[in-house]
Amino acid sequence: MPVDNYNAAAHARGESVVVLNPGVETNIDEDGEFIAFQFDSIVLQQGETVTSATLTITLGETDGEALVKADDSDAPTALAATANNITSRVRTTAGVTLSNETADASVDIDVTAVVQEVANRAGWSTGNRLVFPIEGQDSGHEPFSIDLSVTAQLEIDHPLTGGGGGGGGSTGGSSGGGGFDKHWVGGFTG
Repeated sequence: MPVDNYNAAAHARGESVVVLNPGVETNIDEDGEFIAFQFDSIVLQQGETVTSATLTITLGETDGEALVKADDSDAPTALAATANNITSRVRTTAGVTLSNETADASVDIDVTAVVQEVANRAGWSTGNRLVFPIEGQDSGHEPFSIDLSVTAQLEIDHPLTGGGGGGGGSTGGSSGGGGFDKHWVGGFTG
C-alpha cells in the first residue's frame, strides 16, 4: 500500500503556531494548546460511506485526556506558522477522547465518525486534505506528548465507488480484495 512520505504537523498555544519538524516530541494541555496533523490528497468521494478510519500516532507521556477532531471545512487550508492557524478552525462535532493511554506507545484512534462528518459536507471532494487538531483536556497538566520521530498515519477504508480502483498518486491504493478500497496516507517517516 503506498504511503505519502511527508505531510505536516503544527503546534499551537493561543495565537502562536509553529510548524513542527520530524523528530520532536511536543506536549499539549488544556490552555489552548493543540497539535494538528495534516494529511493531503485524501481519496474519498463526497458522501461516501467510511467503513473505518484510523489515525495512528505515537505518544510520549500520557497524563490526562486529549480530544481529537477534524477541521470541519470543505477544503481545509494547509497548516502554517500564522496566528490562529489551528485555533480558528471550525472543528467537527464528532470527536474522540483519548484517556488512560499507554505512555511511549503507538495508539490507533478510531476516527471513523470524524472522517464521515467531513466527507458528508456538500463541498467535500476527493483530493482534499484532512487536518486533525488534537487538544489537551486537563487543566494544569501536560496530558500528552506526541512523538513525531515516528510516522503518523491515517488509514481510511470505504466501499469502491463507480467500480474504480485505488486512487492515483502516492496517497491511494487498493487493498486488492473484498470490494473495498483501503487508502493509507502517511505522515512523518523520521
